[in-house]
Amino acid sequence: MFQRVQKLIEVVNKHDKVELSTLHNAVIQCMQNYRDASTAANKRDWDAAKQGLQECLDRLWPVYFPEEAAADPEIFDKQKTAREYLIGKGYKVSAGKFSNDWNNGKVRIQRDGSCRRADLLEYAETLSIDRERVASSEERSRRKEEAEIELLEEKLRTARMSNRKEDAKWILKEDSDIQAAALVGLLQDTLSHRAHLDQNKLLHACGGDPARSAEFAQALEDVIAAAFNEIADGRRFEVEIEEDEA
Repeated sequence: MFQRVQKLIEVVNKHDKVELSTLHNAVIQCMQNYRDASTAANKRDWDAAKQGLQECLDRLWPVYFPEEAAADPEIFDKQKTAREYLIGKGYKVSAGKFSNDWNNGKVRIQRDGSCRRADLLEYAETLSIDRERVASSEERSRRKEEAEIELLEEKLRTARMSNRKEDAKWILKEDSDIQAAALVGLLQDTLSHRAHLDQNKLLHACGGDPARSAEFAQALEDVIAAAFNEIADGRRFEVEIEEDEA
């Protein structure tokens, strides 16, 4: 079932994808609920969800994969293919008996001479069945479903682990603002500290009066503070970068 879901999701249109994904997620959620609490109610919900998904698959599969759907058709046009289908399901019916039942109305036939799968299975209830063969088929189906569930659960675990890894890369906006403010404050303190340490170097570079270095340092610090105040006020700056023509 789940393999068909994944295959269909890759090709269906937007509307069908929403329907299919919703039913698929419902099955997964109900399955998890039943695993957490194996109550009769949770089992009914899980069975109902699976039935809804299966009905959706039965409707969409022939539309998008008509060739594959032919292997498990909704409609049987010929007696031979209908009988072969029943034999494959483990029912015992000879070619002669089936032909008589088909022609005598024991098998419900449509006006165009075809037989629906639901009607064929209803007729099959009157037949004897190869219990061993059916049991083997059911065991294979059970194992297949369990394998699909295990694969799906592994994908869920992988997705959750991936999400947790991604979460580690994110921080709250409030924390980000605090970090940014701390960095800006550290930068301002560092610039002010360097202005005091390098005041004589700056004065010498511009040919100033060393005797007035303290005044120069204070003026420089005031300029730095004013720049940071403008940033704190939330002003926006536009920066244009000119490329070197050389």
